[in-house]
Amino acid sequence: MKIQDWLPEGTYSLVSASLYEKKGDLLWAWRESATQAMDSGWRFLSIHDNTARLSAETAVFVEDQELLKLEPAISQIRAYPVGADFQMARRSGEKYFVYNDTLQPVTAARNVQDLPLDEAIFVDHFESFAKVYREYQNHAEFSINTRELARLNQALDQMDLLASVLLGTRDETLDTTELQLLTQILVGFKEIVVREYPDVALRRFENLLPTFIKGRFDLSDQTVQALFEETPEQMPEVARHWQSYGHLYFNWLNAGRYQQINESYNRLRREDIRTR
Repeated sequence: MKIQDWLPEGTYSLVSASLYEKKGDLLWAWRESATQAMDSGWRFLSIHDNTARLSAETAVFVEDQELLKLEPAISQIRAYPVGADFQMARRSGEKYFVYNDTLQPVTAARNVQDLPLDEAIFVDHFESFAKVYREYQNHAEFSINTRELARLNQALDQMDLLASVLLGTRDETLDTTELQLLTQILVGFKEIVVREYPDVALRRFENLLPTFIKGRFDLSDQTVQALFEETPEQMPEVARHWQSYGHLYFNWLNAGRYQQINESYNRLRREDIRTR
């Protein structure tokens, strides 16, 4: 099998009707070869289902974003290859997956690069894939596919829109303190963006924010470096406080609440910075 066969690029999964209609919690999850271009190969059943019922009853093809809203814990295993066979477990309110045959916990992997290739249980279950993927890594470690490129461009567009909403019609040169504030807001914003694009390697995002800030505010490399190295007093408390606004603004931006974002930011700029 080629790497594409192990990791189908489709963004839709087959979900039992009872799970889709929220008549039962998720229990079974496995990945098989894709049946069509849009198919990821993932299959999900509720506690009321079995494999026979999935083929016998009406099932629903669900896109990734809707799937993760249905059960966010699925993001822990979405990157696993064809052959995955898991079930969900619960302990002290925490949801996680275990291998169906051994009931050992499955290491969370939200991106293919996070797969535990050196883990004994992973190799036991995915020996053929591990060999193919290691060979693929040797040949394509630094390549970027068209989907990743499109996602990164979308992330840049989102950051640019947020910066425009935050600053409104202001065109004056920003002082260092406000640049620190904006940087931390964008750090928080990027954290949510990264979660929205689990199919993009985390390393692709490493330089995205510094590059954006440099270009958006016409700053030197030294200034940008200082923004990420020289943090406000009482860090990390202040940084996490400002980053939390980035999380909030992500949701507001998607909801089109631009005026609310701008008003909130201006209050933060006037009141919060003054106390630092």
